[in-house]
Amino acid sequence: MPVKIRKKDKQRSDLRLLTLLLVLILLVATACQSQEEAVSEGSIEVLLSVDCSNAVAAGVPGADTYEPDGAVLTEAKILVAEESSVLDTLQASDLIVNTSTAVLGVYVKSIQGISEGKGGWIFSINGEFPHTSASNVPVEAGDEVAFYYTVTPGDVPGSPY
Repeated sequence: MPVKIRKKDKQRSDLRLLTLLLVLILLVATACQSQEEAVSEGSIEVLLSVDCSNAVAAGVPGADTYEPDGAVLTEAKILVAEESSVLDTLQASDLIVNTSTAVLGVYVKSIQGISEGKGGWIFSINGEFPHTSASNVPVEAGDEVAFYYTVTPGDVPGSPY
């Protein structure tokens, strides 16, 4: 003999399912929020720009990709861990960066395949050009870091190089 399900039992069952579904949605939403907080906790935001306009003008191989203005990256918001360096910021940008270790720290040899040769890469932090390696200069939240390809002295405004 078939079992009859009463209307009230069906409604209770539907209500239980709905409640369970809502609880699951809340759990997933809370887990996602906690994961986002964990990623940003201990992180700082730094602005990064990369300019190869001098490389474009000098005909450096690979620079033609960024014609006419030489902007590889313009004020990109980069998240890095606290106590990171200028070099860490550049590497966190997902640009292709080639470096070598020197006596004074790590030297940037190329960015996005634009290599030293006719010139090389220099950097500034908040408009200042430190006289050391990018690996030796710490960044703080809100800092503005810029890398420039330089060919001749004075071709990067404000640079002592």
